Amino acid sequence: MMNHRYLSEARYVASRIVTALKDCKRKPAIRDLIITERGENVYLFVVLDELHLGEPINLYTTDEVLHQISTLTQGKRVAVSNHNGARYAVLLTTPPSLPKSVAFPEKLERDVFPLGIGRRGALHQPAGRLLNILVGGASRSGKSNFELSLAYTALQNGYSLYLADPQEITFSSAWNSLCAAPVAATKVDFLKLLEAVQQEMARRGELFKSMTRPGGLPVQKIEEYNQVVPQPLPRAFLIVDEANTFMDQRGVSETIADIARQSLKYGIHLVMAAHSWRSQDVPRALSASFATRVSFRVNDDTSASVVLDSNDWGKKAMRLAQPGRGILRLDGGSPQIFQSYHLPEERLAGLLASGKPVQTSPLSDDERRLVLRALADTGGRMTQDDLVSWGLAPRQARRLAETWEVKGWLVQDPNRKNARYITQALQQIVEAAQ
Repeated sequence: MMNHRYLSEARYVASRIVTALKDCKRKPAIRDLIITERGENVYLFVVLDELHLGEPINLYTTDEVLHQISTLTQGKRVAVSNHNGARYAVLLTTPPSLPKSVAFPEKLERDVFPLGIGRRGALHQPAGRLLNILVGGASRSGKSNFELSLAYTALQNGYSLYLADPQEITFSSAWNSLCAAPVAATKVDFLKLLEAVQQEMARRGELFKSMTRPGGLPVQKIEEYNQVVPQPLPRAFLIVDEANTFMDQRGVSETIADIARQSLKYGIHLVMAAHSWRSQDVPRALSASFATRVSFRVNDDTSASVVLDSNDWGKKAMRLAQPGRGILRLDGGSPQIFQSYHLPEERLAGLLASGKPVQTSPLSDDERRLVLRALADTGGRMTQDDLVSWGLAPRQARRLAETWEVKGWLVQDPNRKNARYITQALQQIVEAAQ
């Protein structure tokens, strides 16, 4: 055996497994005990001696046996592994507990969506990796607050927003002045909203055709486009609450699937949310385009199974009791339990009361400070050597200088040793942000 830190606990667990098997009238024939670490977790594998069991192995993997093992080991997680011999896998480490509630961050990082807290820390996802999102959750489970947090973060980043809500509860007409189109409440309005999103995709497609990357190839996605234009194109979010209310219209599911397949390259993200989902609501052609999945507490395992694409995790979602507690699967990865951030009503009310979309700068705070330092210390000169002397790594300095030159923010001055200098366009961007 290895990992002596857990040796004593492993022996105790093994002895309880022997007792559990006897309680279930099974023969406790154990061939080996193995302790192994995977990431931050430590597992005990109890390998059964199949030659001496004298009965079918499936009698040792019933729900009754596994429940008795978990009970006698004080609730430890137990699974069966038959990949290399029949064995029980027992998690020896105790997963860190999650907070019952966690406040939405006061300061937001640009182009990053704060989702909540997982067992390994904060879950903050860059916008480009958030992809399209499928959300499920019963009333008072935290679903609506999660949607509101996404919309709030999108606006704080200066993104365009398209909203639909047949009940006008999560998203009412109070959002109209902040959105790219009025909030859709009826089926007719929803069709118009989808048409507006398609028109925006077409507009962005034409913009992409008009720009090329430094190597001469046309831009194919929003990240490439924003690298070569002075004013970046903001991302956009289409958030649909109670989405299955709209899905029974002829052609709607196909239209949404078509948008979802193409939208991400144009920087348009789809968020589809509902209290209850059924497989017919999310056909495979649509499901494949939603890589991020979130389920809060649900009233039946079918709904969460559809959202999370897992029957086992669907059953776990029914047992989520804490408001805001959910199961998150990012970009097709393994599901994990998390506590979503709670967005205070006063912060949302302040945004709605303003009636104005947030104006954001294409520069980060650190980038603005670099520009101000160049204007103050070098008369606007910003070479790679200058940037390195101000704390940037050589590779980072080279990439920033080259990118800003492509955007037209820096220009080489032949009268001053061809050094790069800040342009009037960049100065105006910095002045507008002050």
